Amino acid sequence: MQIVKEIYEFTRANNLADNECDFSLKWLNKSARYYNMIKLTGRDASFDALIRLSTNLQLRQTAYKQSQIKEMQDIGNSIEAFDQKLHNVIKARTIAEAISFS
Repeated sequence: MQIVKEIYEFTRANNLADNECDFSLKWLNKSARYYNMIKLTGRDASFDALIRLSTNLQLRQTAYKQSQIKEMQDIGNSIEAFDQKLHNVIKARTIAEAISFS
């Protein structure tokens, strides 16, 4: 899933995750190998992982945006943009799955 990859790359570039294992644990709240597994298999992240990622983005966004340091505020703004994109992905996937069940 492209959005999860983009968020992973952002977290690495901004020292918010040390590696894939750290990202899986801290941002997806999954096992250490989860992100690597979905990357290698080409599978989509589970709804659970997406919701947990969104929650973690929201928590960090608030903290960073409240900082007095401009660089931290900029990271908070970027996190907010990623969360909006993630919400759109979750919404589209929910609609697609609802249609497939009807």
